[in-house]
Amino acid sequence: MPTTAAAQPHKAALHRHVRCKLCAAPQNCLIGRLPVEHRARLAPHIREVAFQKDECLLTEGVVSDVIRIIKRGTAMTTRLGPDRQEHPIALLGRGSLMGKFGLFDQAPQLGVTSVSAGRLCELRIDDLQKTRAMDPAFMHSLHTAMVRAFGHLADWSQVVQLRGLQRQLMATLLLLCQEQGNAVIQLPSRAALANLLSTTRGSITRSLHQLAEQGVLRCIDRGHCEVLKLELSCIDAVDENG
Repeated sequence: MPTTAAAQPHKAALHRHVRCKLCAAPQNCLIGRLPVEHRARLAPHIREVAFQKDECLLTEGVVSDVIRIIKRGTAMTTRLGPDRQEHPIALLGRGSLMGKFGLFDQAPQLGVTSVSAGRLCELRIDDLQKTRAMDPAFMHSLHTAMVRAFGHLADWSQVVQLRGLQRQLMATLLLLCQEQGNAVIQLPSRAALANLLSTTRGSITRSLHQLAEQGVLRCIDRGHCEVLKLELSCIDAVDENG
């Protein structure tokens, strides 16, 4: 019979494995897409970690020794500009993978900072290597995550090309619905949205009210809204003079 202390690692691993099975977004997750036996093998090495708003989750130019997957919350990807300042690129939500290039001993080209509190799952790269988990199934899931990440950045790059702030904001909200998996979304701060869209907090607030008046969203409170029209065509229908 194992001692209570000896049984604890197995109990913790089982708890993590069950938690993975109960996750709301397994198909968006590097680990969640793996076969059951793969997830069970990795379970002892997965840590679920809470993060706070404005916390650095990934540092540009520094090889990461962990991979991180957002479980809940929103983060901002950034890129150092010629002025050596961090400039916002895109927002990340559940299932987003960070630190993946550390698997190849390469430094990330983007940084990531949280814009809300949330939780993430963390897995050390040396644990992946020790358990020989980087088999064809794992690599297929990793490649899927990479392909989606490229498409994700392309989607966000199109936002700032739209004509008018209201259309840009509407496109941002639609992408946030995808990131959060729900029409009712937690909004980043007005400052974060303003930085992303190169405008002011006041302009973001006015545009949210104008979109609500046009019937495309419902403001629940300062930090949440419901997007009522989820079709991409509604972006073109937004009245910039409304």
